[in-house]
This record gives sequence, C-alpha cells and structure tokens, in this order.
Amino acid sequence: MAKFQCDGKCLSRRAVVEGGARLGVGVAAVGLVAACGRDEESANGDPGAAVPVTAGVATFDFASYPALKTPGGSYRVSINGSPVSVTRISDGSAAAVLATCTHQGATLGDAAAGTFTCPRHGAKFSLDGTVQSGPAGSDLTTYPATIGATSITVKVG
Repeated sequence: MAKFQCDGKCLSRRAVVEGGARLGVGVAAVGLVAACGRDEESANGDPGAAVPVTAGVATFDFASYPALKTPGGSYRVSINGSPVSVTRISDGSAAAVLATCTHQGATLGDAAAGTFTCPRHGAKFSLDGTVQSGPAGSDLTTYPATIGATSITVKVG
C-alpha cells in the first residue's frame, strides 16, 4: 500500500474533524485525514547523530559538542538507536532524557526556552524531563549525567 505524502498544504486532523462536524460529516472526514498524515519517520523526527557507548557510558567532549560548555546548550543525539537530548542545565548540572513523548511516542523537538515540546499534541517537558503540560501524563525517562572538566558523561546502560 503506497503512503500518501502531504505537500505541506494539508489540514490537521483536528481542523477537518471540527469543520466536518459542523457540516455533519465529521466521521467521514476522519478517514480522509488519515491519508494526509505524515509518515511515521517524519512524524518521529530526526533522532540525531549516533553517539558511541562504551561500557554503558556515552561521552560528550566539549571539543565535539561545544554548546555543552555553557548553560542552556543542548544536543539531540541517537544513543543505542533512541533519541536522547543532553542539556547543560547550569555550571554544575546536566540532564539527559529520552526524547520520546510519553503520550504517543513522538520524538520531541529541540529544547527551546527551557522546554521540550511534542510536535504531535503539544505536550511540554522541562529540560530535566518533568511534564509541564499534557496530554502526556508521565515524565520522560532520564539518564544520569555528570559534568567533568572536558566533557559530560551520560550513563545509559
């Protein structure tokens, strides 16, 4: 079965259902909108560049990840095939979270203004993975992150 690719001019499911309900055709509209959804790969976003793990630890040296030298710097990477966001919270703390929304599994967008936002339904999470607003009902999975003199290490195994 061929997948339909939206050219960027498609309506959201919500817009079609709400508009269709006003016209009395909301149920029929749901089937039409499914064809205009993004395919699973684009809906889940880019997990980021793969980072090697040695003995259960991923290392983010500041030479390769310069944004992590200062508070607010963040990278989304792929660790063991999963999207993980590593963020320098302050001079003394860092956070690493599984960047997958706990509501329906979409890959979260990049950190912006201290928040990760789900592209599907707008759930928001703080940089340490705590739910700020739903529809997600549980916090993100976190990994221990430690700041060293030249790198941040994240224990993933």
